[in-house]
Formats: sequence, C-alpha cells, structure tokens
Amino acid sequence: MQLPQSSALCAAARALIGGGLYGAVAFGAGIGLGAARSLWLAARVSAAAATLIESTLLLLACWWTSRAAVRLLGVASTLRARATMGGAALGVLLFAEYAVAVWVFGGSFGSFSAALLSLSGLIGLLVQVLFASFPALQLEGRTAAP
Repeated sequence: MQLPQSSALCAAARALIGGGLYGAVAFGAGIGLGAARSLWLAARVSAAAATLIESTLLLLACWWTSRAAVRLLGVASTLRARATMGGAALGVLLFAEYAVAVWVFGGSFGSFSAALLSLSGLIGLLVQVLFASFPALQLEGRTAAP
C-alpha cells in the first residue's frame, strides 16, 4: 500500500531515504577523490592543500547530489524534512567512514578520533558539517549557493 504523499510518515521516509542516498553517493565520491588526493595530489602539494582541493571538489559534487536527491525523491521543502535528510546523510557518511577505517584499514575508534584532530581532519569535519547543511540551504526561496 502506498502512503499518501501528504502524510507526515511519508515525508519523513522520503527525507530519510534521501539522506541515505545522499550520504552513500557522497561517500563514494569521497572515496574516489580521496584516492586521487592520496595517490596523486599529495605528492605535489602539502597535505592540507591537497585536502582543501579535494574538499572543494567534493562540496561541489555534494551540492549537486543533494539537489538531485531532493528532486528524485520529492523531499519536502520544509526545514524539518531537509534537516532530517542532512542528519541522515551525515550519519550514513560517518558510519561508512568509521567502518572503512576499522574494518578495512584495521584502525580503532581511538585512531579514527585522533585523525580528526589533525589539520586535514578538522578540514574534513568542516566539510561534513557543510555537507549535512546543504539540503536545508537549498530550500526554495533561499539564495545560498556555493
């Protein structure tokens, strides 16, 4: 049975699914750009500069991905729905990053947390906060755009 589009449950489900899609696509883009940064760019510039270049490209991709997920899934144009989408996307992204750090690279929660305190890690945290805010910043009638 399909829920009516106007129901609060349907709106919440669309926001959560949109957040899951947005977070998963952003994680995939981050893996690709992170590999390029590590294998090619970091050898040519400082680690912080490489992270800033990667972050700029990633934020541009995420801005577009957020907008596409909203349109594809019909996420409501309310602050609640868009904040829910951004929060769900951030949760997916953080879980995926932690899972890779621990299960693929054999790290620990302590090493994962410590990496966030480096300059590159702090840049990454700022990027994640911006990433999570994009669905809300893209509400119709707003003029915020990168």
